Amino acid sequence: MSARRGPVVAATVAFGLLYAYKVFEAVSNAVSLPNLYVSLAIEPSAVPWWLLVIGMLVPVAGFALAVRLGRGRSVGARVLLLAAGIAVVSALSLTVIALEAVLRPAPFSAFL
Repeated sequence: MSARRGPVVAATVAFGLLYAYKVFEAVSNAVSLPNLYVSLAIEPSAVPWWLLVIGMLVPVAGFALAVRLGRGRSVGARVLLLAAGIAVVSALSLTVIALEAVLRPAPFSAFL
């Protein structure tokens, strides 16, 4: 490995772990939300699966886009792109959670 590639790989792996944690959060939401709906006596068909799938795809797409845009740039520029990407992914993940609360059937929105 060349001297220039070492910091690039280290930064990509470090940020990759942060993006992987976001994927883990999305998967855990997809696993636990149906159980929450069942415990609130909401029909399982009301689970917004499309929203949960988007929540799982956003971190993967964000990481891929940040890595792609960072190709051929300096280490500092790559780190900034990866940091900006994780910020955008975090904001979109919170948006997905908030949107689920808005889409939840009205009688049960007051409980949570």
